[in-house]
Amino acid sequence: MAPKFMAYVDKKGRPINVVIIQLLFGCLAFINLAPSGGNIFNWLLSLSGLSILFIYGGIGLAHVRFRSAWYAMIHHVIF
Repeated sequence: MAPKFMAYVDKKGRPINVVIIQLLFGCLAFINLAPSGGNIFNWLLSLSGLSILFIYGGIGLAHVRFRSAWYAMIHHVIF
């Protein structure tokens, strides 16, 4: 399910690319040590909430389009 570059493992079976990505995301925890860390955390939290709205909006739009295509297929209506 992941991109192909994440499938690489070394001779000992360690997924090096995935470990590097995890370390980079782990560095986000140190943002809290900055003087404005709370403000940065609130921005990141708001961005994640906004992305959820876009995801559910896309799912809803896809559902509406699927249902209209399904109705057209069943009733042989041509758009």
